[in-house]
Amino acid sequence: MLAWKYTAMLLPAIRTPLIPVGTRGTVNASIRAITGASESGSMDAATLQAKQYMASSPIRQSRGISSSAGPQQIELTPEQLMHAAKMARLSGFTYRPVEDLTEWLGKEGLQLVARGQTHFTRWYVADGQAKALEEVSTSDRELSGGAARIGRPEELFGSASKSKRKRPSRHRVIMLRGVAWRAGEFNARLWQDMVKFLPASFEGNLTQPQNALVAHSGMSDMAQMLFHELRPFLAEAQAADTPVTLGGHSLGGAFALLMACMARVRMDFDPTAIRCYAFGAPPVLSLSEKTSAQNVMSLLNMPPGAVRSFVLDNDPVPRAMLSVDPTFAMLKQSAPMSWVLEARRAFLGSGVAFTPEKFLYENVGDVYLIKWTAESGQRVIPLAPAEMEDQLRLAVEELIKAPVKLIQALLDHSHGSYSQELYAAARQLERRLDDDGVPSVNEMPAEMSVA
Repeated sequence: MLAWKYTAMLLPAIRTPLIPVGTRGTVNASIRAITGASESGSMDAATLQAKQYMASSPIRQSRGISSSAGPQQIELTPEQLMHAAKMARLSGFTYRPVEDLTEWLGKEGLQLVARGQTHFTRWYVADGQAKALEEVSTSDRELSGGAARIGRPEELFGSASKSKRKRPSRHRVIMLRGVAWRAGEFNARLWQDMVKFLPASFEGNLTQPQNALVAHSGMSDMAQMLFHELRPFLAEAQAADTPVTLGGHSLGGAFALLMACMARVRMDFDPTAIRCYAFGAPPVLSLSEKTSAQNVMSLLNMPPGAVRSFVLDNDPVPRAMLSVDPTFAMLKQSAPMSWVLEARRAFLGSGVAFTPEKFLYENVGDVYLIKWTAESGQRVIPLAPAEMEDQLRLAVEELIKAPVKLIQALLDHSHGSYSQELYAAARQLERRLDDDGVPSVNEMPAEMSVA
């Protein structure tokens, strides 16, 4: 039935290119204990095994650990993981009652600048001390010169290199909320926008070449409205040479990415002064077939580390609309949908979206899989493009057969899960490195959970 529904919706587009148009706590531990029942090791034993693994793995590049993801895919340091956990926690504040926002930001040393709400998200802007909001271990290579290495034509954005200036003392964060399921906040208008899932040109007149990017049509429409509200706060930061971090969970993370891209192409925002953190965000952006750019980041002349996307092991949302989406596999097995996909490839080629080779969108920036095993505990694994599809593939049959694992998948998408799991990964990695004589990072603030 689902296949016939999609067929009816997509038949008119066969010959048309798509461009012009809470925290887990003990519940989590119990579930993982059940799903890993065959692994009889205790947490101490798991930590011991992890330490043995670390002893055989050389520590490289500012306390990062070389991984199987390839020579340029380096695991994040404990400091960077702590920072990511903090960004996840700050993004979770968008789910709190608005009357609590000032208080909770104050506990983090942040001052509320503005907040707002639309029919599809809630957002806030806050300022704080740069030393508390920037990665303490980010290398100079990432902070300067990264954009110049990509070789992006400067006539589009202007020069990416800025004259040397004093390191800013302030930092601005802009956080956006995902969908809220609380009573009274469900709205039909949002879902009308979300069902417009086909790709459409994104900022087509501002990219080089034109129409080089496509985005989820409904998300693109909402992003235009959202950028109108946030632009004054981006412009204010830009004028003051204040770095900006955009972030969000789920749909909020997707909006954060689109806002960062729009700041680049519409405002020539310094690519070394803007960052984006997405937690469990659905992919909504992709290169079109009209560009030879390596990826979205190189097209926008953004340096490595400017966009970081985190995916919990069983969270289905970050897999949505990718080629690894289980829905795509199901559609390809359907005779009518298979015919649609083959017809699009015949008319438009294999490089476009919605063909047997490619579903709709792709991952943007650096992608990290948060994975727990009894042997090594919690790890954050950087995914190389060549192995990303295999690493992100979900064992749907196992989820269906094991209700406990299905519950885990639901918990994995919780915004609180991301801050908790990143914090746990940071502490475990710190302990491993301590055994090798590397100094500890500072303790995380006591109030970790985001209800």
